[in-house]
Amino acid sequence: MASQKKRRNRKRNRHGGSPTTSAAYAARPPREAESGTRVALVIAAVVGWIALFPLFWFVIAPALSDAVGTVPVLDTIVGWLPGGLAMVYTGVLVMFWDEIPQPRQGVHATTAIVLGAIGLVTFPGLDAEAMHIGYFAGIYASILSMIAWLPAFGVVALARRPFTSSWEIPRRWKGATIIGAAVLMLFLGAGVMRTWF
Repeated sequence: MASQKKRRNRKRNRHGGSPTTSAAYAARPPREAESGTRVALVIAAVVGWIALFPLFWFVIAPALSDAVGTVPVLDTIVGWLPGGLAMVYTGVLVMFWDEIPQPRQGVHATTAIVLGAIGLVTFPGLDAEAMHIGYFAGIYASILSMIAWLPAFGVVALARRPFTSSWEIPRRWKGATIIGAAVLMLFLGAGVMRTWF
């Protein structure tokens, strides 16, 4: 009986598996189509970012500067939001990535990329004279939030080194470092950065 089952299984494997599996494989879209869609999305994202750059600097940023420029602290927070929010969101994702259900991971990763692209629109800063100092300091805090995690990782690795034999930073520490660096830039933007311009 067992030998007959083995023979049947061998025969099925020789003929390309079960009908259900074969049908599912045949129904899959071709890889070329998937690749073409990805390329189209990347091109659309680049074009959208290029279009957003002048829109942000010549329309959105001056309007926001006029709207919140006379409100202390709020002006810096609004300026910091493009890059700061992207990095805080990314830090939370890094911290809790393993706990996020797999079907939702793609959505969160896409959201982080979109927020990061919006944050990158704040590069490079234009002349501070066109905007209120507090808002412009927030813009610089936004820019620095997107790069501050790199040196922050080095500081955290050096601080941990005496207590561990590895240079590797745990995932939770990485996420907390990204968030901490972004929040630190916000505090610097609300304080010392105002004297830079």
